[in-house]
Amino acid sequence: MERIMEVELGRKVEVGEVVERKGTAGTVLIVRMAKKRDREGILERGGKINRDWGIRVDEDLTMEERKVRWRLVEKARIEKARGNEVEVGNRKMWVNGEVWRWDAEEDRWTEGSEGSEEENEEERYE
Repeated sequence: MERIMEVELGRKVEVGEVVERKGTAGTVLIVRMAKKRDREGILERGGKINRDWGIRVDEDLTMEERKVRWRLVEKARIEKARGNEVEVGNRKMWVNGEVWRWDAEEDRWTEGSEGSEEENEEERYE
């Protein structure tokens, strides 16, 4: 696993901890990265790693975070079907340039630009 990360990132990486879990669906490796930069790099290249190496990369989310992510992906799918331009980020999405967030306390979507367009652009690619 460490070799794959080094090839994909093009540099030496530090792995903090590896836990192996076996279940009916197969084996899952939970890898804790020593550096946030390495973690973010691997998550960014998750699709490429899946195509090239056949390994699925995903964040370890709590059940509440999974519910939010599920709602986010479902809403994005609906908006794309309506012909809108959609980009999905962490806990938010952009529909035709407007930021949409799931408000767990209100149990609803909040939409609209928050901050300047430049801030939204920067936030989108962090």
